[in-house]
Amino acid sequence: RVGKQTRNTLLNGLIQMYEDNQVEKYYNPSLLGNYNKRYTLFIGVIASLGITAVIVPLIIRFT
Repeated sequence: RVGKQTRNTLLNGLIQMYEDNQVEKYYNPSLLGNYNKRYTLFIGVIASLGITAVIVPLIIRFT
C-alpha cells in the first residue's frame, strides 16, 4: 500500500511538473488507471509465484 501511494505521489508530481512547463500534451493522464491495473496484476503474479514456491516443494516432499 505504501508503494502504491508513493507511486501515485510521484506520478502526480510529474504531471504537475509537465503542466508547469507547458508540456502536458506529451503525457496522457488516463494512463494512471492503466498503471494502477498493472501494479495490481504485478502484485498478484508475485503472490502467486510465492505461494507456488512454497507449495510445490511441500507436495514433492510429502508424496
